[in-house]
Amino acid sequence: MSFFVVLAERKSKRVPLKKKYRVLKNIKESKRKKKRDMKKHPEKYPKQKDPGIPAKLPFYTKVIEELQAAKENKERRVAEAKQRRKEQKNQIIAKKRNIGDLSIEELIKYAKERGEEFDLRENKDENDDKTLHDRSSRAYYKEFKKVVEAADVVLEVLDARDPLGTRVTQLESVVTGQLGKKLVLILNKADLVPRDNLEKWLKFLRQEYPTIVFKSSTQTQGHRLGQTRAKVMKCDEFVMQTSKALGADVLMQLLKNYCRNKDIKTSITVGVVGLPNVGKSSLINSMKRSKSCGVGATPGFTKALQEIHLDSKIKLLDCPGIILPGKDADDATAALRNSVKLEELPNLYTPVEAILQRANRSQLMIHYRLPTFTTTDEFLCALAKRFGKLLKGGLPDKETAAKKLLQDWNSGIIKYYTQPPAEPDTHIASTIVQEMSAEFDMNSLMETEGNVLEELPMHRPSQTMVIRSLGPIREVKEENSDKDSDMEDDTEREEDARNTILGPNVRINMEPLPESENPKKSEKKPRWETERPVFDPETMSLQKYQKKMMKKVRKERNRNEKRMDGLTLELDNLQCGNEDYDFNEYFK
Repeated sequence: MSFFVVLAERKSKRVPLKKKYRVLKNIKESKRKKKRDMKKHPEKYPKQKDPGIPAKLPFYTKVIEELQAAKENKERRVAEAKQRRKEQKNQIIAKKRNIGDLSIEELIKYAKERGEEFDLRENKDENDDKTLHDRSSRAYYKEFKKVVEAADVVLEVLDARDPLGTRVTQLESVVTGQLGKKLVLILNKADLVPRDNLEKWLKFLRQEYPTIVFKSSTQTQGHRLGQTRAKVMKCDEFVMQTSKALGADVLMQLLKNYCRNKDIKTSITVGVVGLPNVGKSSLINSMKRSKSCGVGATPGFTKALQEIHLDSKIKLLDCPGIILPGKDADDATAALRNSVKLEELPNLYTPVEAILQRANRSQLMIHYRLPTFTTTDEFLCALAKRFGKLLKGGLPDKETAAKKLLQDWNSGIIKYYTQPPAEPDTHIASTIVQEMSAEFDMNSLMETEGNVLEELPMHRPSQTMVIRSLGPIREVKEENSDKDSDMEDDTEREEDARNTILGPNVRINMEPLPESENPKKSEKKPRWETERPVFDPETMSLQKYQKKMMKKVRKERNRNEKRMDGLTLELDNLQCGNEDYDFNEYFK
């Protein structure tokens, strides 16, 4: 008879998470209740007093002396630091006071040295900024040329508030000067100007190029951007103030008309160009109905060419804004066009003066609720006090007030518009204009937009103001001229430095040394004669050595393939047996 002893299974010590979190919750609740009870009944929880050092402790006197010495040492360090700070302050004050003891000649010399140091720092910063700006201008101009070369139709985006001030005549001549390139003007930001003014600008610009009205979407979502299909010139004020895009269907119809009239059945490339901050990327996003291109209120947000496929037939090219190079970049008009950043402007008062010269002062007073002013300083002081921008002592912060005015001007808070000239300043023949209008079928688009003046919304005079246009940009510095001027400047700078350091009569002999006298010159061995590097575990790991060898093998394989391709091509050229030449045809 056999007996089997059945051992009980050992229980696991793993605590279930449910029990663990319940315990933690109970502990937290218990601590919370105890903390609340301690606030209500502090007498139930007496504080533990510091018993101090017992008198019967061995070496009692020695411990007391050490504590006293540590306390005195700490007080001494604090006093020394305080005395050291006081001496440094006295040295600075004495240095300033000693200037008064100098003679007139020493004071003049000291002031001259300080002035020269300041001028050197200022010139260095100015030259660095100018060099960086010129490089950006050349880089963006290269991107613009790429867009023009690749595009079939170029859309020049203009600001509807000042279409003439955002036109670049040299850009238009580059586009129209190439065979097969078509230019279309887009009046963006149409919701910021009155309807009758839009009508006048359309009539004026259509005498030169095909022109349509557009309003980009201002919705914040990344996808499914809305488009309003209402007629641009017939929609009411509520529709114009919507965040959806307006005029996208008209632009699509224009491109379809061009493809149909030109019998283009494959695809069409459309380039979008213009000055910074006129809404090029926003137009592409509105057409794509998604945030395909990054947008920003700062000039130069788009750095390089971007390619966006609208559908299988239409491809859009986003171009960086054309930066105004040279002297135009520091002009007040560049700030009013929002072509430069406010942080890069050396003087904010010049653009403010330009605004006050072009705008109606009474309407600015109504807009900002300011008292009467006569000068720019009075206006900036009143504006700073109006918005509470004050410095120490209650002085108005004029610089912040100037930034506020420029930001409102560029962001559309101050609503303004310009009147078109009486006659277009152009030499384009009427036959060319009619031909371009026929290619895009502008008559059907005009019917789509509508021309009902009675349904246009009325604008109060206090909300908008008429200003004088900045005028078109007629000159943009090209890449070659920049390079030539840079090379000339570098050559002159090198000659001046050489004459200053060595003198005008010193000449440098750059003849090479003989082979026997040039110890550094060594004959380079052919690639197949070089020894293979030996693996050394002290200098590199085995994995790194294997990777290096594999890379060398791949390079050698690629070289051999190129060499074989070249030999094959030469052999094919030598085989002339299958070629049949007709000498009567080739040697007439």
